[in-house]
Amino acid sequence: MKCPTAPFLSPPSFRVSKSSLTRQRITVEDNAGEGVWTVYDTGPSTVRCPLIMIAPLSGSAQVYYKQVLALSSKGIRVLSVEGPVCWSEGRWCSSFRHLLYHST
Repeated sequence: MKCPTAPFLSPPSFRVSKSSLTRQRITVEDNAGEGVWTVYDTGPSTVRCPLIMIAPLSGSAQVYYKQVLALSSKGIRVLSVEGPVCWSEGRWCSSFRHLLYHST
């Protein structure tokens, strides 16, 4: 028996939203090295203080696609971000701080 996984893993609403979101890969460099962040930036770019949604450790920035679409349709700028591999909290915070400086 063949397992029909494709429809369950990729619903139509996700395929539509994924095509409407722009993915950016931003490389930031801090005192501990270099890291690549994946960022989905939606909503009006004139908003200087966006809502930032940080992906969980076991997921990607795409897990928030429904929230991102709903909030951006109401005029709220949303950044859904997925961080690089960091081996300490301090390194992650430093990399995130540099991402914020880059994104503003």
